[in-house]
Amino acid sequence: MQKFRLLSAIIVLIGISGCITFGSGKSGPEGPQGPQGEPGAKETIIVVPPAK
Repeated sequence: MQKFRLLSAIIVLIGISGCITFGSGKSGPEGPQGPQGEPGAKETIIVVPPAK
């Protein structure tokens, strides 16, 4: 009976700790945007076949 109480207490604690989250829902600041290519610049697409 004592093992059952211990097991049920552990399950309850795991359930409670899974429902509580610490931290904020806000995302961090975004980094700077990368360099932009010139309009109409030629792009090269390289296709690599999968390894066998």
